[in-house]
Amino acid sequence: MSPGKLLRASAFAAIVLAGLQLDAAADPITYEGELLNGVTAAGALPVGDYYDARDADFWMFWATAGDSVEVAVRRVDSELDPAQWIYRGVYYDTADPDLSAGTHYFQSWLPAFVAFADDVVPNPGPYGDPYSAFVAPATGWYTVGVTEYLSGPLPNDGDYDYDVTVRGITGTPPGRQAPVPEPTMLALLTCGAFGVFLARRRKAA
Repeated sequence: MSPGKLLRASAFAAIVLAGLQLDAAADPITYEGELLNGVTAAGALPVGDYYDARDADFWMFWATAGDSVEVAVRRVDSELDPAQWIYRGVYYDTADPDLSAGTHYFQSWLPAFVAFADDVVPNPGPYGDPYSAFVAPATGWYTVGVTEYLSGPLPNDGDYDYDVTVRGITGTPPGRQAPVPEPTMLALLTCGAFGVFLARRRKAA
């Protein structure tokens, strides 16, 4: 092989190797689901580092600028010591520069950071549960990362169970219709409107 071809082959091999290393460093995020106002969702955590986004469960919710938002994680397994991180936006990899500055570790100094909480609400077991209250700075998606810190022995099923609830959020994402009232609520609204109509007729008579 000529020196020129050998050089080009070496350069190509270096590029491929660099790509493989980048792929190995990538850690895609799969969201557990969307959090709706006042609806409690269930999750389960493995043993991990509370700073490490690769060990987190990720949840998303939509909020409107100015909403008074509350986010709470409650342990179900008493040995869990949960923590929570909240950021604006949704993320596809734990090395996203807006989430971890490329380190895979949550960072609180980034512009998208909203809140961190740990040991706020007393709960039997190690330390306390996280709770955050804040005013939504912008309309859009938000991410909650749930991690564990200084937990006790793992339960027999190999995961720590927890609940997460968000309250105070309003609005709907673009392209999604507002929820349709349930039949019972629709019936109550209809009866109420009919009652107002009868009252006005009696008053007019």
